[in-house]
Amino acid sequence: MANSVLLKLLPGDSGFNSEDGPDGTGAPEVRYGAGESLSEAVYLSGLVEPPALCSGIARCGRCRMRIVRAPDMPPPLPADRAVFSEDELAAGMRLACRHRPQEGMLVELPPKSLARGGPQAPAPLPGRAAARGFLAIDLGTTSMQWRLVTPSGDILRSGGRINPQMGAGSDVMSRLAAAGTAAGRERLSRLTLEALMDAALPAPGESPPEAACLAANTAMSAIALNLDTRRLAAAPYGLPLAGGEWEDVPGLPPLWLPPQISPFVGGDVSAGYAALALDPDAAPVEYPFLLADMGTNGEFLLALAPDRALAGSVPLGPALEGIGLSHGMLAGPLAVSAFSLGPKGLSALTVAAGSGPLSPAPDDLALPGITGAGYISLMRILLQSRAMDRDGRFTPLDSGPLARFFPVSHGEGGEPVLALAGGLALPASDVEEILKVKAAFSLALKRLLANADMAARDLKRIFLAGALGRHVDKAAMEETGFLPPGAAARTQAVGNSSLAGACFLVRSGQGRAALNHWAGQARSLDLASDPAFIRAYAENMRFSW
Repeated sequence: MANSVLLKLLPGDSGFNSEDGPDGTGAPEVRYGAGESLSEAVYLSGLVEPPALCSGIARCGRCRMRIVRAPDMPPPLPADRAVFSEDELAAGMRLACRHRPQEGMLVELPPKSLARGGPQAPAPLPGRAAARGFLAIDLGTTSMQWRLVTPSGDILRSGGRINPQMGAGSDVMSRLAAAGTAAGRERLSRLTLEALMDAALPAPGESPPEAACLAANTAMSAIALNLDTRRLAAAPYGLPLAGGEWEDVPGLPPLWLPPQISPFVGGDVSAGYAALALDPDAAPVEYPFLLADMGTNGEFLLALAPDRALAGSVPLGPALEGIGLSHGMLAGPLAVSAFSLGPKGLSALTVAAGSGPLSPAPDDLALPGITGAGYISLMRILLQSRAMDRDGRFTPLDSGPLARFFPVSHGEGGEPVLALAGGLALPASDVEEILKVKAAFSLALKRLLANADMAARDLKRIFLAGALGRHVDKAAMEETGFLPPGAAARTQAVGNSSLAGACFLVRSGQGRAALNHWAGQARSLDLASDPAFIRAYAENMRFSW
């Protein structure tokens, strides 16, 4: 494969050796640890940028590699056969998440794999004089976003990248498992700090950032600081750090972490609250309101009054970030972010580039995948057209004008599969994954409201944070049962509120003090371990409130 990446596997503690291999191939060495999969060894080596992976469940196919040679060539597994042709299998193509590295194994990554170079000094924005600034970072489970801002809040530079820990898996629990040993924790911490230091590297003519604020959930915060994460991995749960303090991290400017509210409601949520309710430049908010961050770990903050809040979290998994579904992907150019139904059938709506408005994709264009917002939009259309019932089962239309728009075939093992535009498809198993997320999300909201002894209609506003809220149709969220009836009109997407809060907190001592005081009044609920939550989960596995 032209422009592909070759890597050589060697046993031993996973390292970051980028020297040529000793066998003349010129392939950098990747050292693997006991029990690691081939994908973990490669993508946690620090030599290549990890893609958005599905945590080893063999659904996304993004860990595909060609095993050029191996002492014992692994035979193809059923998961491999579901992705590759016989010719590709004979050539050595395999899903790396399902195979183990071997000493001397040589693997070839696809041409789109990005080899990591050293940090490069960023260029200042054209027409803006270089200035000393403050660095704000949102370290999410999936991606990292950052901004360099002036004391008044003007943006000097900004950037983003995939979280380099993604090689360990896409969800929080896979990261905690990888950080379960001192060596694994050191490796993840080193990858994270390298990414943070890249963001802090000044542009030509700039001084280093004066200070930085790292807004992240509890697991990402602890891993970044190389702290013991075992209290987050098993009961009884506890916080590795409380946050709300300055940290001295070699290679970084003085680093402030927002307060962590509970073991699974972290500094990203408290920073989001600061952006909405404490920043004097933000629009005034009315209480009570809900802030919901729909990441791989769903974090909820029910702000009842300026000095009273309930917080909770539930594992949602990465499905609504487009990971782990057959055609799921993160938001990007030509990713399907919505669907519409017209006289010619289903049309896919995409973003051509950047974050501009959605537009119909050409009929003959092969589309790369569907975002979480796109899946929710599709669920709504299927429900309204009666092509799917509220339990998520396809109900093919035998007659009528819509029948030809929803062709259902059967895939491997007889699984029903709905054909979509642009070469995409929706298997029934994908619908089930989305239903799991919906059940956890709506039930968490119900339990928070019940603990506050209030009805959903009493909420003045529901704020949706994160990438999903950028293009998600609030009416589709209501139609599919994520939100209660009548809530769409009171729901507002606020984008990356965690990063916005970090931009405010890094330059405001008053803001930091006010947030620490507020966090001391917040009360946390253990939703996922609540017997009432567990009993009601199956009842919420429907596309209805």
